[in-house]
Amino acid sequence: MFFVPLSRMGLTPILILILGVICSQNLASAQESTRPFPRAWDSCSSSNSACPQNFYCSDDRCECRDAIYKRKDHDLRSCQTIVSGSCEYDEECVKNSFCNTITRTCTCRPGSLPTPMGECRFDVGVPCNFESIERECNLYEGLYCIEGRCACADSSLVYELGAGCRAQVGALCGKILLSWEGFSQYNNGVDRFIRERPVKCGRGLRCPLDEGDFSEKGICVENTP
Repeated sequence: MFFVPLSRMGLTPILILILGVICSQNLASAQESTRPFPRAWDSCSSSNSACPQNFYCSDDRCECRDAIYKRKDHDLRSCQTIVSGSCEYDEECVKNSFCNTITRTCTCRPGSLPTPMGECRFDVGVPCNFESIERECNLYEGLYCIEGRCACADSSLVYELGAGCRAQVGALCGKILLSWEGFSQYNNGVDRFIRERPVKCGRGLRCPLDEGDFSEKGICVENTP
């Protein structure tokens, strides 16, 4: 085996220097790509739990000890009290809510509506970010982020103050609203999938559900005895 001097290959000192820089950068990139990603703040293990206060380790994740009236806030890295939960200060309550000084319970701020999980998401007309992982508009009340503002997800729905967007007499109701769920780091890396969200009937109406294949769907009718 023999080596040919770089000078005989027609490489000038400047070209040799450039090649050296490129090789060193590629090596650094390769080393960087093999480094493990930092663990999430709420990651843990059953053998060595390192969860913050008021959390416990469950399936390699730190979860709130009080699972009924508390929800994990990834931004605050704490457990916040849901809507209707007792409180003393605003800081205890979930995002977009405050501690009502009369009832001493967490209450959604004006411009937000409660969800079945006790969170507060935006009402109609509130500016929103379509790409937000949190789904800022209250899709449980028929609201989507459309052109930068929360609006009724379907033109057949009618907005009712303080209640969201509701189906009217003779319209479909139940789990009929298709929601494209975007990528989330908390969603096991799944890119996009469709989820059926419920549509409620307007005031004075009810949604009798059919049987069989349509057990979660129905048509709004008047709520008469």
